[in-house]
Amino acid sequence: MKLKNILQRVFGPNSSVSFRLEINGIPFGRSMMIWDKTERGFLFRFYTEIDNKPLGLGDSQCTDIAFYQCDSCGRPIEFERESKGQRLKITFQVNKINVVMPDNSSLTIETGQIDTVFDNNLIGLTALFYAHCWDKNEFRMHGFSGHVFIASQLTVAPYRIFPEADGLHFQSSFKEIVELNENGRLLSLSLPKQAIIVRSEDNNISRDEVIYYLSKTILNKKPHL
Repeated sequence: MKLKNILQRVFGPNSSVSFRLEINGIPFGRSMMIWDKTERGFLFRFYTEIDNKPLGLGDSQCTDIAFYQCDSCGRPIEFERESKGQRLKITFQVNKINVVMPDNSSLTIETGQIDTVFDNNLIGLTALFYAHCWDKNEFRMHGFSGHVFIASQLTVAPYRIFPEADGLHFQSSFKEIVELNENGRLLSLSLPKQAIIVRSEDNNISRDEVIYYLSKTILNKKPHL
């Protein structure tokens, strides 16, 4: 994997990107991502805001914060997420995953090979993976078949991507419809049965603004990754 090419696809000339979440055409959230080069590879930081009212879940709003560290080839090293005050930390090793649960108990999961990490509302992870797949010539003709780790469910799941004839639209075994541009950048992801669509924002949030949001969180005030 040429990770620098993938970063260029996802972020363009910027180091931040943002996505707008809608249900039945009504905005209900925004997911933001920035990246940094580290000694171990690359660190991606996520900040997501969700308004539960359009989802029919009351008037509350919530924020999710996550960090994802991968090596220079894009292989996962660590993932940490805080949602509703509950913190989850995951460390990836060969064919297994070590988890520190919100109550500080630990769990080891035998996984076999996994191709990437997904999680709820962290659209940036999906954008990174599709940009990675775009590097492979056969992807636009034959799609992808492999396994992904869903962090919030602590589950390894089979994942398939089926390309449409134009090579820019794809359907997945998770019932997603994904649209990429001619450079492999994710433009939209929809879940038709749930009437949910996620769109890449043309006017991305600034990196400084994302860092400001992250600086207000508990997770960012402790050593991480």
